[in-house]
Amino acid sequence: MKIESFFQWRNFMKPKLPGGARIYNPPKFNLNEYGFRRFARKPPYFKFRRYQHPVITTNYQPLPIKYNRTIFINYSWDHATIVHQLKEDIEKEFKGIKVETIGNDEGMFSIQSESGKLLYKLGKDKKSTIVTPEICNLLHNSL
Repeated sequence: MKIESFFQWRNFMKPKLPGGARIYNPPKFNLNEYGFRRFARKPPYFKFRRYQHPVITTNYQPLPIKYNRTIFINYSWDHATIVHQLKEDIEKEFKGIKVETIGNDEGMFSIQSESGKLLYKLGKDKKSTIVTPEICNLLHNSL
């Protein structure tokens, strides 16, 4: 190995005390220690998590049972446009209730609970229209 300049030689030199003695084990300084500059860090300074860690809540209040249910609406094809509007209205009025719609050819309109209980029925012979506020009031009482 050939040393051509003082700058290359300086890398091999041992530090010297004022009296002329050489220091063979100079103290090592840790970065981020008091008095030294911290490393510059690039953002982000933390990991972005996709999911939050599970947290135990002490003030948990579950929804009442009536809002954790499924309702089945059986309808004939001539009621189709009304039924989808009714489904949206029921889901908006009763938060947490899931509405399943089942189309059939029997010409009958009925609303059933998940246990099979008949909540509302409009038979073939009745030509009355389906009124959303009436049905919502009925569901308030029967659920």
